[in-house]
Amino acid sequence: MVKQKIILGIAVWMLACSALAQKYSVHRKNRVFLGVYGGVNYSLPDATEKHSVLVADPQSADGLSEKDYNKLFENGSHQFGMYFLYCMSKRFSLVFQPAYYTNRFKYQTAYSWRDTVNYMDFSRELHHDQKIAYFSLPLLVRWDMTVRRVSPYLQLGIYTDFRHRASKSISYDATIDGELNEDQLNSTSSAMATDHFNKFNVGLVGGLGISYFSKYVVIGIESNFRYGLLSVVNERNRYSDQTGFTAQYLDVLDQLKLSSLNFQMKVLFPIDNLRELNILRRSKY
Repeated sequence: MVKQKIILGIAVWMLACSALAQKYSVHRKNRVFLGVYGGVNYSLPDATEKHSVLVADPQSADGLSEKDYNKLFENGSHQFGMYFLYCMSKRFSLVFQPAYYTNRFKYQTAYSWRDTVNYMDFSRELHHDQKIAYFSLPLLVRWDMTVRRVSPYLQLGIYTDFRHRASKSISYDATIDGELNEDQLNSTSSAMATDHFNKFNVGLVGGLGISYFSKYVVIGIESNFRYGLLSVVNERNRYSDQTGFTAQYLDVLDQLKLSSLNFQMKVLFPIDNLRELNILRRSKY
């Protein structure tokens, strides 16, 4: 919540300065900018294939549930990286954003049964938290709506992800209610799950943003939606139980495609013609 308030505050400040900013146009053709960016993202898993260890008895199908995936804004994570901007013309630019990008998605499972010997009921609700870290290489084409100091823009491109590492944690309680009850929390287990996810992914990315050009620096905010085209779970290792969670918690991953919505801030500096950093030109209009 705090991060969202900071981003909103910067956006309001930039818009408030827009009246003064429109006195200048920005000389950006053939200019190169270099900077850094960072922000938050929210993952949206799409289960294309369902997998499970247990098979429900048709006579007691209520005793076993499918995975219940968390909603978009419940799967928060982060990203940070370098930002390269090459302005091919006054309005069109190439953007390259190499980053360390972490996707996170959660789901719940539950099962229950009755001990026919001791006539006891047993229930367990498990909360699964997965994190996958990638080295990400997005390349986009950007179109600025104006050449003024405050410049909203649209962008579209592709990205390539190379998996670095992945982890998984499981917490559980004895009440099937869709929530993790701290007073009934039995344990939390964590393990590396890198080999359960594929090494490579590609996708489409598009979004919008706004930049503010001062004499010597560019600051901005943007939001992008990334749509993954390839499946992320390694089929060969699904039942290999490298985490130990399959035997202990009766858990295996579905086959997934991952998309994400991100919000990020950036700071850029012109790197060509260092002796004359001033990129502003007073407008004739």
